[in-house]
Amino acid sequence: MSTILEVAKYGTRPRSGKMLTAVHTMASLETMDPLSITTTCLALLSAISTGIRSIKDFVVGCREAHNDIAAVSRELSDLDITLHMLQHGVEASESNQLPENLRQHTRDIMANCNIVLIDLEALLRKYQCPGLGRAANWTLSGRKEAEKMRVSLEAHKRALGLVVDAVTL
Repeated sequence: MSTILEVAKYGTRPRSGKMLTAVHTMASLETMDPLSITTTCLALLSAISTGIRSIKDFVVGCREAHNDIAAVSRELSDLDITLHMLQHGVEASESNQLPENLRQHTRDIMANCNIVLIDLEALLRKYQCPGLGRAANWTLSGRKEAEKMRVSLEAHKRALGLVVDAVTL
């Protein structure tokens, strides 16, 4: 269990100088009670919803990226489901506190998910420009960047799935 949590925790390096969002700010709390886990889930679910809408808009203008971005969108949808399950599990077992190290891993995973969403937004903006070179640029580098994000989202989703399992025990 700790191996997957460690991969998710360190799978995406923290970015300095980025604007902090609600999820990243909340992830820095000293302790995470069930209410703050629920609040963080809600904030991350909102960010995922925005990310999925941005992907849909992007694919309309950049059809070359359809297959690559669709894979990222599927991971976001799966992460959305996992977060709903986590939120429900935490709310159902409010009196059953998670150990501090698991709360810390949960904070780290959610913060990393948020960083991936910020990076996804930047990637979509980077390749949004119209032009003939966009397809070539996407093929040369955008595809690789999208795949890295997909892999990172998958690792975070799996780690949060383990947290869901721990919460519902």
